[in-house]
Amino acid sequence: MIYVRDDDVLLKRMAHTDAAGEFVNVHNIIEKYGYTHCPALLTNDLEEFPEVIEFIRYKTQQGKMIPQLHGSSHIDYANLSIQELIDDYRRCQDWFLANIGVRFTRHYTPWGAGGRRKDGTPMVRGTSIAPTAKSLGIEVVDMFKPLDPRHIVADPSVQWSNYEGRTITLHWWFNPEILDMALAKLKEAENGTS
Repeated sequence: MIYVRDDDVLLKRMAHTDAAGEFVNVHNIIEKYGYTHCPALLTNDLEEFPEVIEFIRYKTQQGKMIPQLHGSSHIDYANLSIQELIDDYRRCQDWFLANIGVRFTRHYTPWGAGGRRKDGTPMVRGTSIAPTAKSLGIEVVDMFKPLDPRHIVADPSVQWSNYEGRTITLHWWFNPEILDMALAKLKEAENGTS
């Protein structure tokens, strides 16, 4: 299985004429290849897109999407106290249940706060995030070994064993043509046709 983590879902400060359409397009590309879309949601920002909330709820019910938390807003969680973290997690869980109909189990923190850097070394900031999240049944997921679609496209001989079970990380405004090419190469490798 391949998961596609999609960060900053409909972040307010991103100026796009058809943000909802771009998000849906990314999802449709992922679904076309039978992979799982894991959008990292910003609950406050999504309030401006009721049609996207409904789309996420519908695709989640179909088993085509596993929405997770990015944050209530695109804030630096390393700056929050333990009580502020707990309060934010509870507000976000309430939002997920009321709007999507599921609980989130993972927190993809903005800027990887509380996790590991891309090279695997621990972040110094936000050391209370992971234990606080864990106490509430939430896993903090970091940016260790991210898989960029451009790397798949550039790989001259994609071997399924090198990618199976990995998570591709991107943003919903990412170039859809490159995502499509990367997922097509993975599907060929998965089917043994590359």
